[in-house]
Amino acid sequence: MRKYGIENFTIEQIDEADNLEELGKLEYKYIEQYNSRDPNIGYNLSAGGETNQLDSNGRAKKKKKEVIQIREIYYMGELRCKECWELYKTKISYSAFQKIWEGTTWKSIMPEIYTNEMKILHSKQKSNPGSKNGNSIYSDKEVLTIRRYYANHSLQETYNIYGNKSKSIDGFRNIIKRSYKHIPIYNKKDKKWFLNNNVIDINEYNPVSTISESGE
Repeated sequence: MRKYGIENFTIEQIDEADNLEELGKLEYKYIEQYNSRDPNIGYNLSAGGETNQLDSNGRAKKKKKEVIQIREIYYMGELRCKECWELYKTKISYSAFQKIWEGTTWKSIMPEIYTNEMKILHSKQKSNPGSKNGNSIYSDKEVLTIRRYYANHSLQETYNIYGNKSKSIDGFRNIIKRSYKHIPIYNKKDKKWFLNNNVIDINEYNPVSTISESGE
């Protein structure tokens, strides 16, 4: 990314894992499947699966990979710092995560993403979550429509229909499940709609009255 510029790469999800061990196996599988260790085809320098390594340098390797993931999410511009931290909070304190997020630690990793434009974007997101932020790519109405569709379809199907504005399926997933917290979120495991951690009847949801009650 440093050599060719991050703007010449796209970040797309091709699979998902429930834990690091499974993630390592999937990484190995796809590097092998796409022969991406061949310099004429891809950019991988190893066979992958390093998340399972327990050598003396294993922790450092894992940490570096996670820092890269965090920086990639930062560059997508669709999550705030605290929302992203929710994905890593069992591994790192918020204050330490914030330093990684803002680029004050691990400065050698992807420093090119900390442009003035990105800094301004994230500065605005701190105080203006969801579509109240002028940089949001979806309106509240669009997010509610997307979430209603997702309630009866897979993530991939929903992304195929509504993901044209999103930079990646990862960012789109966050729009469906994490960001825009002032809009009802559908939990497929519980098969229920939630708003501010309370179960609601989506058919009785009135966005106008919700805004009025909040004083906005």
